[in-house]
Amino acid sequence: MLHVLAVDRDAPRPLVVPPSIEILWAHGPDDAVEKLARNRRVDAVLFFDDGIARATVELLAADGGTPPPLFRAGTTGVAGVDALDPASLFDDLRRRLGE
Repeated sequence: MLHVLAVDRDAPRPLVVPPSIEILWAHGPDDAVEKLARNRRVDAVLFFDDGIARATVELLAADGGTPPPLFRAGTTGVAGVDALDPASLFDDLRRRLGE
């Protein structure tokens, strides 16, 4: 089972999530950092917007910890965040995490 923190202002967004993935939602960068601090079982963070991704990455860097792998559904220009194909989002995510 993979545990993914999805960060989206309009969370939760409708997604078809396979049974092998559990989604925890955060509504923005501050919420994401707080949930990561409380939940060590998060295997990856998934963003849907570069602005939110960039702000979250900045907060995580200021926090000084090592975050789980960071991903964006679609293309991204944010350093440290890898793009995933939205058409095969969860298959791509599982492959990238070695599942």
